[in-house]
Order: sequence, then C-alpha cells, then structure tokens
Amino acid sequence: MELHKEAVMTMHVRQRLKSDLMAVRETVKSVGGNEELERALAGIEKMIPGVQAPPLEDFRAILPLNDLHKRIFAVQASAWRANGVKPLTLWQKNCWDMLSATEPPLSGGARIAVVMMKNERRSAAFNISNAGPSPTTLHLSIAGLPGGRNPECISVRDVPFTDTKSGVPVAAALPEAKSDGASYLFQIESGMTRQVWLIFKSKDIPAGEYEGQVVAEPGALRVPVRLKVCPIALPDQPTLHLGGWDYTDASSLFDVTEQNRTALIGHLQEHCVDTPWASSSVMPNGKYDRNGTMIESPDAKNFKTWIERWPNARNYFVFSCVGEQFAGFEMGTPPFKQAVAAWINWWAGQLVQWNVKPEQLGLLLVDEPGTPQQDKVIAEYGKVIRAAQPKVIIWEDPNWLDPLKGSLEMYAISTILCPQLPMWVTQGKPFADFYAKQREAGRELWFYTCSGPGRLLDPYACHRLQQWFCWQYGAKGSCFWAFGDSSDASSWNEYISKSGAYTPLFLDPMTVTQGKHMEAIREGMEDYEYLRMLRDRVVELQKKGASGKAVVAAATLLASAADRVTACLKQQSDINWREPKDRSIADRVRVEILTALLALEGI
Repeated sequence: MELHKEAVMTMHVRQRLKSDLMAVRETVKSVGGNEELERALAGIEKMIPGVQAPPLEDFRAILPLNDLHKRIFAVQASAWRANGVKPLTLWQKNCWDMLSATEPPLSGGARIAVVMMKNERRSAAFNISNAGPSPTTLHLSIAGLPGGRNPECISVRDVPFTDTKSGVPVAAALPEAKSDGASYLFQIESGMTRQVWLIFKSKDIPAGEYEGQVVAEPGALRVPVRLKVCPIALPDQPTLHLGGWDYTDASSLFDVTEQNRTALIGHLQEHCVDTPWASSSVMPNGKYDRNGTMIESPDAKNFKTWIERWPNARNYFVFSCVGEQFAGFEMGTPPFKQAVAAWINWWAGQLVQWNVKPEQLGLLLVDEPGTPQQDKVIAEYGKVIRAAQPKVIIWEDPNWLDPLKGSLEMYAISTILCPQLPMWVTQGKPFADFYAKQREAGRELWFYTCSGPGRLLDPYACHRLQQWFCWQYGAKGSCFWAFGDSSDASSWNEYISKSGAYTPLFLDPMTVTQGKHMEAIREGMEDYEYLRMLRDRVVELQKKGASGKAVVAAATLLASAADRVTACLKQQSDINWREPKDRSIADRVRVEILTALLALEGI
C-alpha cells in the first residue's frame, strides 16, 4: 500500500509540474525575444520524468510542490516582468471567483468595501503577485478601523494553492495568517500569487462608517478599506437548519478522528450547524422476546455521549440504515411492529430524561431511496414509528429522477423530504412542482447537495446559493455531504484520496482548517436571515396597514430577490467553480435588502 501511494503521488506531482510548465509556456510565447525563457522551460521539462514523490509523512500538496516547481514559477515571473508587471502587484477580482496560480495579475489595484449588519461576518479578499526574481516576505498590517492596529474584528487568512485529485489546483483553504505580533507575514515565491482573505466580524463594532487600510511592506503597498456597520443586528441563532452528516458520534468514521473531533464540532457550531448527524450505533435495538416485547433495554451510552458534545443542537438526526428485519423479525409481521414500536417508545422516553424532545429526533431510515423495495422499507418502518411517536421526524432524501415513480406511501409517511438541489435544478418544473405539492400537503422541505469532488464545486453557486434556494422554495433546512468526508485522506493531500475531498473545510487526522466552501455556507445562512427579516418586517407593517413607498419597495424586492440571485444556476455544470458567472449578485441583493430594512425603521 505504501508503494502504491508513492507511485500515485509521483504520478500526480509529475503531472502538476507538466501542466504548470505548459501554462507558463503559453505566457512565455507572448514575450518578445523569449528564447532564453524557452530554453529554461525546456531544461526543466527534461528533469520532470526523474521527479519522485516526496516522503508521504507530513506531505501537503501546496504549490510550489518542490524546487523544480519553484523554477517553473520563476520563469513565469520573468515573463510577467517582460510583459510590464511590477515586481509586486496588488490586484483583485470577486473573492468567490476561482483563482489560478498561472493567471497574470489584473490591472486596477485593489480596494475593500464591506457593508454589514451587527452580529454577522462577511468576507473580502485581494491578491498579491510577486513578479520579482526571488521570494519575498511581506508584512501586512491593518490600520484605521475600530479596535486599533490589526483589530480582532478582522480575521486575516493566508490562502495557499493546493492541488486536487482532479489535477486542478484551488485556492480554497483559509489558514490563519502567521504573525510576528506586529504584522501578518505572507511569503510569496517568485512568479506566484498569494490571496489575502479578510473575515469581518461586526458583533463588537459600533454602528457607523469607517475608513482604514491594509498596508504591506516592503513596497508601501496600500489597500483602502471601507466598512459600514448598520444598526440592525442578526439574531444569534439562524432560522434555517443546517447539517452535513458529520458523524461526530463515532470515535472514527470517515475522516473524523478522536484527535480532530472536538475541533471539528467547534468549527461546525461556529458556522451555524444546528443539526448534527450520528450513525445507527447511537440507537441500538435492545433485545425482545418472540412476540416483539422488549426484554432488555438498548445501551444508551453512545447517544448520551453524542448529545453532550452538541448540547445546544436544535435537531439530532440519526442515519438508522434499517433493513427488512428488525431484531430478527421480518418486516410487516406483528412481532416486527411490536418491537419497532417498543424501540422508538423507549428511545423517546429516554431522550425526554435528557431534555431532548421527540420532535428533535430525526431518523433517516434508508439513504437516497430510488427503488420500490427501498420505498417499501421506509413506509413499513415509518407507519409503526409515526403511530407510536408521531412527533419523531422521518427524514428522507428520495433519489427518484422522476419522483412520480416513487411510492406515495413513502412520501406521505415522511416528515421531511430532502431532494438533491442539483437534481431539482436540472429536472425542471415537473420535479419542483411535485415537491411543492408535497410541501403543501404537510411535508417539510429541505435541500441537500452531494456532488463532488468537493474542491471543484463553486463555493458561491453551490454552497452559498443553496440557502437562497431554500428561501425561494420554502425549504426549512440545508445539508451538504459531508462535513467529515475527506475521502480517506488528509484534505491537504488529495493525491492519495479515494476520489477527492467532499468536506467544505480542510480536515486531516489531527487538525481542522477553515475553507472557502464552509465560509460560503455560513454567508448563505446569513443571507437567508436577511430575507427572513425583511419578510417579517413587511408582514408586520402590512398588518398595521402601512403602505408607503418604502413598504411597497420592500415587498417588491422581497418578491424578486431570490429569483435574481439563483438565476445563475440552470444546469448541473453551473455548480462547477470553473464555470464563469457573476458572483457579485448575492451581495448586491443582500445590500439592497439591508437598505430596505433601514428604510423601514421607524415606520
């Protein structure tokens, strides 16, 4: 296995060098009198077949991968200089746009402008490209904003390029920038770009408008920063539910370990996750006599340990993964019904002792049902559970492309139906109409996404906008596969993963690091709250009989906001990060909503 991993890593490393050399060669072609640069690339190219994988232990696929890779980027720096790029260049595009290690810097400089409520967090970013002949270390500091120099209300992140199983590097990880106590340190290799990611946290900032700057030395580079904090505050707890099959109940499941679990739970809670998921091991069956009467209670230790890790969760969802037998009883028989009823009654009673209500417990009986037999299993279990404990949630994620082919009994017995959002987008109006009717008939609607590999999904279109779709179609929850799935490898080394990481953060056996995809989910949760606040305010004023221009304008905005934002998603490929799109619309509409809320103050 170790030899296999070394061979796989060697293949990927060589391919990364070849791909970047080819991209740099295209840049070199644009340079007049480029013979020397062409010779340099040709010499490097001859050395690539002899490159071997680095030691597996502690390897991270962060660009540049090795000294030969640095030489390729140094040639890129020479080409940039020949094309008029300054040794150090500040530049910018939308912070959610995909960034390439071989794209040239844009002109126009960089500036930061953030408008936000109290008690929220928003991201902004700019890029620094080093066209100089050698590596440089920049010292960045923030001045002129509330909190003094380098205020705690702004978290500064250093964004490295990491390669993926798919062979497409991404700038997605958001580790904290290193600091010497007085400034943040950014080391940039020759010919490379480094993104500086800023997370603004407004909880302790007084409402007002502020102007400051980010200063980078040497070079006296400056990025102006304008921050506006409005006197309206987001609630501490979002309305929309959020979960992602974290399986933090187990000592080791997917890529959750004893060593990283506590940090993962804290990270998820910080990003609005209120619905943890557990494996079936937290709800064992217990033992029964031949009639289905419980004679030995289930072991509740694992469940209790799990909820103690999530003391403030609003839901506790369990993937029950049931089959056609329960405790040895054939599905549909009287002993089966007796035993399943006894089981769920016992667990509901036990949870009440721990101050967990029956309606906080959700059971996924069969994952992604897409056959008649799977639907039948859900219906058989669901009927017994709903009869015994009607408040317990039956949560299902049907996988029927044509939902009319699914069992109507399965749909009817479910409390929550959670179709895949990409399926909803691609299958068109009949699919959406079917689930809209299910919602109208009393089923709660959620959305989930399990597309992948995760690093190449667009954090804006896939992760942030899912919450806008939830608002648009009346969904009450949002889920992503999967917070703990790094495909059996460190997120920092996808080369040896099974299929590329799915987790929206960066996970290895010991650590948890923030990622753009997870930050996008959180921003989407806050976007949803903007919409909810505007709706509630408009409804409140309409009930009072208010009908002025501000109220009419707010109602009009509310009716069109989600449609405008989600319009960029029309087909499956639109959730890919490399697909071009305007990723500024969500923020433009968000600020319009905030402006409308301010206009409604005092009415």
